[in-house]
Amino acid sequence: MPGSATWRSLRGTASAHRFETPRYLGIDELYLNRRYLCILTNLEERTLLDLLPGRQQEAVTKRLMSMTERDKIEIVSMDMWKPYRRAVQAALPQARIVVDKFHVVRMANEALEKVRKGLRKELKANQRRTLKGDRKILLKRAHDVSDRERLIMET
Repeated sequence: MPGSATWRSLRGTASAHRFETPRYLGIDELYLNRRYLCILTNLEERTLLDLLPGRQQEAVTKRLMSMTERDKIEIVSMDMWKPYRRAVQAALPQARIVVDKFHVVRMANEALEKVRKGLRKELKANQRRTLKGDRKILLKRAHDVSDRERLIMET
């Protein structure tokens, strides 16, 4: 992939710009053409900082260490993948690591679904039919839940 036209184009776009070291750094990955890319972004400016081939800890650490004024980075938002966390701890010890909201929401939804399914198993068939739309209600924003739906959830 590092030799492909797509990769050269992406790297050329990223390297054609000089970016300041951000206060808030985002680290994520993208799966493209059967390979991972590590994406570094300035979360405050919503700009791309760099694309790294693969997502190996060593490559991420090396890139973070190469950043000028890396001590300016206060917060790093990323998923919970251990190699990213280790890379940040090694290269940016002053930065606070936070889990990005996508992964927090996904984990909360998975936990909610597990509890919901467990509760449904304890119900009788007629009780399960009554709660057929319970998942949709649970996923609604609080201000979008109708009075009828609130009553269903409270019983």
